[in-house]
Amino acid sequence: MHGMRKKIVSFALVAALAAACCVYFAIRSRPPAPSFEPFTHTIYVWQRSWTDDVVDGVHAAAAGCNGFSVLAAETSFVDGDLDAIRVDPDWPALAAAGLPVTLVLRADVSLSELLAQDDGPRRAAEFLAVVARAASAGATDAGADVAGVQLDYDCPTARLAAYRALLEAFRAAVPGLDVSITALPSWVRTRRFRQLVGGLSYFVLQVHSLEKPGSVDEPVELCPTDRIPTYLRRAARARTPYYLALPTYGYEMAFTADGAFLGLGAEGPRAEWPSGTVCKVVMAEPAAIANTVRTVSADPPPWLAGFAWFRLPVATDQLNWAWPTLEAVMAGREPVVAFTADVRTPSPDLFEIWVANSGEYNVPGDIGLKVSWPGRSVAARDTVNGFREERGDGPDEARLIGAAPPVGQPAVLAAWYRLAPDDDSEAAPLQAGNVEVL
Repeated sequence: MHGMRKKIVSFALVAALAAACCVYFAIRSRPPAPSFEPFTHTIYVWQRSWTDDVVDGVHAAAAGCNGFSVLAAETSFVDGDLDAIRVDPDWPALAAAGLPVTLVLRADVSLSELLAQDDGPRRAAEFLAVVARAASAGATDAGADVAGVQLDYDCPTARLAAYRALLEAFRAAVPGLDVSITALPSWVRTRRFRQLVGGLSYFVLQVHSLEKPGSVDEPVELCPTDRIPTYLRRAARARTPYYLALPTYGYEMAFTADGAFLGLGAEGPRAEWPSGTVCKVVMAEPAAIANTVRTVSADPPPWLAGFAWFRLPVATDQLNWAWPTLEAVMAGREPVVAFTADVRTPSPDLFEIWVANSGEYNVPGDIGLKVSWPGRSVAARDTVNGFREERGDGPDEARLIGAAPPVGQPAVLAAWYRLAPDDDSEAAPLQAGNVEVL
């Protein structure tokens, strides 16, 4: 009996050692996470209408990024049929930029109705493949370098298995193109996520969203950067390359006079709100996002290939960063905020105050500066371009307040003053103080 126990212990020890060796060699044989340094930066061109300003935005950004993701179509499932609104990007402009282009096919939530049907994934995949092939052919004919196609669909978590079936059929229908998707942070916690993205070239993890506020006083954050490290750790478990999508845009939020949430306004024609509406603008915070870029770049997470910026800066945007802002944040640097005030004298005793944004950021509020005319008197004056004058601390000074001018634009005339003639050749001219952000 004693010998039998020895044999059992010996066999158990051998089995344990064998199992340990198997685990060891499995770990040794598992390929390490690839390194993607330096990170790639792509920029999303979301516009349906390609104006001259959009083309100029592409040209401005081309030297500072590695590729563009371009909206090619928006699809929906209505009354039992699939439909697509096709976008006509300026493919020659993208070809001239000389960067790889990823075609984005956006699908709205109605697609989930189709995915609930037995043949829904197949039908959706076939339809999307037709749209993708047509867009790819048009882009390629114009000389653009089409690298792949991306599905932008916020699939309900309960439908991820059906979405995976759609992706498998779609990949088979668009050979030669990289296939990627946008992914929600809520997906990466599920067991199905690794299978969902396993066969893709990469996925784009979108960590920005906006929740309906309870009141006008409730803080609103478009991109909670403190949660990003957790999202990155979970995303890495999928062992598929991915991009971190970061926002550059904002919204106008409207509230009733008593503080209740009324609605949301995005980039485009300004919304017509009822009389008495209280509005506030919520923007992506450059300093917080620059800190994220800097931190992530200093200690790169496994499988992270780069950053996807939502979205392309355009000069006419009201709710988006300017290109100098994005360029600074991409480098992990907080954009410089700076303004200059210039006093010009087009004729004797006539003084003009011109203000320019000499920094890298479009300040969403007002700026102010002091003007003074020591020992002189004002014969006439006026403010221009929405600026207003407030009384200063003394009789020979005032304060000008107005909207901050945009980055990269010519200086704007804020006010003019005609001082009474003074026989004293030593008389002081009008002076302008430093510009402050209010």
